[in-house]
Order: sequence, then structure tokens, then C-alpha cells
Amino acid sequence: MTIQEFFKKRPELLESLKRCKSEDEFSEMAEKNGIKFGNDRLNDVYNFVHSANQDSQEISDNALNAVAGGNENLSVKSLNFGDKEINLIV
Repeated sequence: MTIQEFFKKRPELLESLKRCKSEDEFSEMAEKNGIKFGNDRLNDVYNFVHSANQDSQEISDNALNAVAGGNENLSVKSLNFGDKEINLIV
């Protein structure tokens, strides 16, 4: 699924991540919510979340294109390990 689809399913997480003031705080909150970052994507996702409209849970296509380099999409792969789900952002 795309990162937009992921955050539409988890708007409360998006709002929590928007409040993070640093990449370290962002990473810690994401990890607590079962999110891992692949291929040095932490900075991309941090910028993506912070470019979202602060008054809305919607993330515009322009924000996605600006952060993801236009044609490159951030995607979320869900992995299940027993009763634990990990979401890998690649």
C-alpha cells in the first residue's frame, strides 16, 4: 500500500507523528507503533509527514511528490510475526 493509504487507515498515528519535533522523537514514536524504516527512509517519511496540511489528516499529492521525488513513491509493507505486525516503509 502507499504511505497515503497507510496514514488514511491510521489518522491518529499521523497526528501523533506530526507533533514530533525531531527525527529522533519521530523515529522513537514510529518504532513504538510498529513502524520500521528501510533504505534510509526515515528522513523522507519525516519530511513527508511534516509537509502534510497541519489542519487536516489529508496528505496532498503535491506533498507526496515533493518528498518522494516525483515518480518515486514511499510504500508500506506489512509483515506479521505471530501476533505482532511490523510496517516497513520502503
